[in-house]
Amino acid sequence: MKRSLLFYVFILISCVAFAQPEDVNFYGDRDIRYDNFTYLPTIKSVECYNSKQVGSLPVILLNTSEALFISFDDLSEDVKELNYTIQHFDASWKPSNLNSNEYIKGFPEDRILNFQFSFNTFKNYVHYDFVFPNRNMKPLISGNYILKIYEQNNPELLILTRRFMVLDTKVSVTGYVTQSNAVGDRRNKQKVNFTVDHPNLVIINPFTEVRGYVLQNQRWDNAQLTSQPIFIRNDKLIYEEVNANVFNGGNEFRQFDIRSNRFKTQFVSNITQDSLFNYFLTEDFPKNKNRFITNFDINGTFRIANSEGSNPDIDADYSNVTFSLKYPAPLNNGNFYLFGGLTGWQVREKYKLSYDYKFQRYTSTQQLKQGFYDYSYVFMEDGKKYANETITEGDFFETENDYYILVYDRPQNGLYDQLVGFLELNTLKDFR
Repeated sequence: MKRSLLFYVFILISCVAFAQPEDVNFYGDRDIRYDNFTYLPTIKSVECYNSKQVGSLPVILLNTSEALFISFDDLSEDVKELNYTIQHFDASWKPSNLNSNEYIKGFPEDRILNFQFSFNTFKNYVHYDFVFPNRNMKPLISGNYILKIYEQNNPELLILTRRFMVLDTKVSVTGYVTQSNAVGDRRNKQKVNFTVDHPNLVIINPFTEVRGYVLQNQRWDNAQLTSQPIFIRNDKLIYEEVNANVFNGGNEFRQFDIRSNRFKTQFVSNITQDSLFNYFLTEDFPKNKNRFITNFDINGTFRIANSEGSNPDIDADYSNVTFSLKYPAPLNNGNFYLFGGLTGWQVREKYKLSYDYKFQRYTSTQQLKQGFYDYSYVFMEDGKKYANETITEGDFFETENDYYILVYDRPQNGLYDQLVGFLELNTLKDFR
């Protein structure tokens, strides 16, 4: 049977699209993602964290002085008229059926007024930052939220979106990290067990009302949902099911330091200069067959800093940073990507590595602001929904990781998911 040319073109486009990460599959340039996403290529160095600790998971307590600090740079150099708002979501990051006046106190949107021009840098940029909540806008209820920043007073002209959580503590959460219960996984995987103590919160049916999410190192792509307590004892819900909340141990993050343009630091092999400084990192190798080695990292996050300056917000410069991963031949069933806080914990097309046949390695060059960075390489197999770090990084139960437990409650006939409990664990302190 004869096929039209249009049919074959459609099949070709479909196959190519299927192999790409989500950001180029199903969305237009400004279509909202209910995730951490940057919509313009000129927006860089986005940070959103609890102001008490740089790089922390963006969780704040309801009706307290706790606040988020949000900052970013625009390399287009032009000052933009920027606004922001927030939107409430359920525990699985689907929009709540609430009107904005049911979860926002104050104005439904606000202007970003704080901006500064870069000073004494090769790359000019505009730096923006602000604190939320503030006197103009506050969340009224707990739960999951998306912060939306947009230009020209038009919510469809998105600049960036960031997830954050508002906590109204009504339960006590305790927990620990241990090795996997499965004998074959004990050398590789980590398991999180936790207990919810709720003497002051009436829970009629914990199997339908309560849900717990466990995050590893601020990653949402491999977050695990727990809704079935293995034991219910008085006012305690115990979540220790054998196969639940088991994660790849992974490995310590790789890192590099580009705080100085004058001196080569560890893991920087060369620095050149043209219109910008160019950093060439030492060649990386897969660590999946190595023995585990402990080293200091900041669990995948980054810190903006400038050794020669006094205010890194505006005097830290942007440079081209070239990564290289030695690999004997390209894999044809997926792609390698840079991953970590520097990518927003997302697999994105712009962080994909390309293969250099001459030198038998994968490479990528990124424009980054001066500072100290953690990163890893992950492999996204065609058709998969989340990345696999074990191919390049290895998989060890000894790895230091942060884990975050978020406990949500929706009472019977409740209108939204409340965030009622939160716990941060670290394998160095909370391992049994």
